[in-house]
Amino acid sequence: MTSLKWHLKAIHRDKYEELLLLEKEPRLATECDPKTQLEKAKNSMNKKWDASYSKSKEIDKLISEMIALKDLPFIFVGSLGFRLFMQYIVPNYN
Repeated sequence: MTSLKWHLKAIHRDKYEELLLLEKEPRLATECDPKTQLEKAKNSMNKKWDASYSKSKEIDKLISEMIALKDLPFIFVGSLGFRLFMQYIVPNYN
């Protein structure tokens, strides 16, 4: 028993009994649960960007400029090498 619990038991008997009842109740996962927060952070890191997301629009514009300036075929962006490159550089880009 911790010193705080000893203090509650000796001085604040009603609070000590309330604590005992709370300790017996099953706990539910809450927003403050670190595991839950970590899972949320991981999910947001792995989530693909929507086409309307500002970064996605900016990347689309830059890729379009690259294709136009280098006179590349449009199929270039569908090639395996380009897609692997983009996945490595910007994992959230879809």
